[in-house]
Amino acid sequence: MYTVHTLSATDAEAIAAWTYEPPYQIYNMDGSASLLLDAAARYFGVYDGDELIAFCCFGGEGQVPGFDYNASSALDIGVGMDPNLSGRGRGRATLAAILAFGAAQYRPGYWRATIAVFNQRSQQMFRNAGFVEVARFVSTGVDPRSFVVVVKEVIGD
Repeated sequence: MYTVHTLSATDAEAIAAWTYEPPYQIYNMDGSASLLLDAAARYFGVYDGDELIAFCCFGGEGQVPGFDYNASSALDIGVGMDPNLSGRGRGRATLAAILAFGAAQYRPGYWRATIAVFNQRSQQMFRNAGFVEVARFVSTGVDPRSFVVVVKEVIGD
């Protein structure tokens, strides 16, 4: 059974050092653990027993510049899996644990996730959990990319 809880400094440093292969390198944190430990940013670790397998965030940290997130009310979530575990069948249980934790903590009416269009694994994980696509957009900033926005009503998560 997976659990979700506050990150220790050691675990935040481990996540910040995770290195993803192209094209997933956009998820690299380049060694900066400070954001992960900022309580206002709402980052948490996902654990299989004592093993850190993923992290999640809720709210603004799950948003990507270039989309109008104020157009509808939803709690944004972000998910990052240990790159050594990605694509190994742990996504469904990881996302289920994150949604259960987030529902208990924040009581949202809707979930929303923003996923890079190329990230088919993540899109499939969210579709399998009942999320549906509601929009596509190109991010603003120095490295514009295409993203898909998916949502799901919170019903007994």
